[in-house]
Amino acid sequence: MGWPARVARFFVKRRVAVPEAARWRRRAWLIPVLASRVILFLWALRQFDVFIMGGGSSFFRFWDLPLLRLFGRRVIYVLHGTDSRPAYLDGSFYQERHARSRQSDVTPPALDDEFVDAYVSTTRARRRDVRWIERHAEVVICGPGFAQLLEKPFVNFAVIGIPFSPPQNTNLPIPRAPDGRVRILHATSDMVGRGTLITRGLIEELIQRGLPIDFIVMTGQPHLRVLDELKACDFVVDGQWADTPMAGFATEAARFGKPVVMGGYYAAFVQRDMPEETIPPTCFTTPDQMQATIERLVLDPIYRAQVGERMCQFVLDSWSPSSVAAKYLRLLDGSAPQTWWNDPYRNLYHLGGGISADRIRAIVRAIVSRHGEQALQLDHNPELREMLMAFVREGQS
Repeated sequence: MGWPARVARFFVKRRVAVPEAARWRRRAWLIPVLASRVILFLWALRQFDVFIMGGGSSFFRFWDLPLLRLFGRRVIYVLHGTDSRPAYLDGSFYQERHARSRQSDVTPPALDDEFVDAYVSTTRARRRDVRWIERHAEVVICGPGFAQLLEKPFVNFAVIGIPFSPPQNTNLPIPRAPDGRVRILHATSDMVGRGTLITRGLIEELIQRGLPIDFIVMTGQPHLRVLDELKACDFVVDGQWADTPMAGFATEAARFGKPVVMGGYYAAFVQRDMPEETIPPTCFTTPDQMQATIERLVLDPIYRAQVGERMCQFVLDSWSPSSVAAKYLRLLDGSAPQTWWNDPYRNLYHLGGGISADRIRAIVRAIVSRHGEQALQLDHNPELREMLMAFVREGQS
């Protein structure tokens, strides 16, 4: 990392450290932040020919993208979900509001006018940003399950993958419970968005039926502590409402050959949207089938080992740093096959990620009641909008 990046990061940290109540001090720090960002941009412009950005990153809130193209630089932009799906389909936005409401994990925040308006304005802003990125980036990478706001063809995120480095020691001893129970790990920083209470209930039912389970729930723990538990477990149960077959934590589990149960409504759509060889081999299942999947992994150690081995081999072969880098080079030299690309108008997944179907129904119903269907920001894809509205009307019958 060059010195301009270190300087820019220093000023950002200093500004973030200022309490929000001290508005004038925060505004004063904005001057060196912007100045250092300009220096960083000019330095990077001289150093690099290709820019790979993602997760909302840019030098000047996306205004740098046309500048980079003007100077002949090539941009690949990776959308991660919270920047490409509507806010009303996004559990992380719901969880942020949930935290602000200071209510329990069980009681949802009230869908008052302020909350509904926040959904509408945030979705509108995301759609505007996505349009700008699609206009100025040479390639956009996105998961089919969270591409509802896209209009132009994009590269399937699962094809490219998350760069993965194998652990230094793949023969780590696994501590066993004295009574031979199967150790299941659930680790999250978002217990609401991952449906932790529902997952706990499913597993407690299995325990009551006599299955030998040791269930570990971790939240708010340091990463190294989570990795220790990951090495010690037999398999992982991720969340209830994923819109991708394998995300970051599941990739870490694959490093150690640990099977992962991923719950999500998108499991019913993934075969339609992705070629078979590009689908990560997790136990990706709809929420209503999660308990049966967990039960099989508990009772069948051979199957458990097979799933873990397939996941480990997948990341070794397809998501290694060298493999991911090679795929980016193919995108840049134009040799990427058509199977890597997705048509956003054929991706008709309408149930989002990190949020239950019932909550989506309630939120969309409130938005449409207050602002009309146009507030959903899906006019570019009428078929998707109609699927969503049919789903909402179905819940009223």
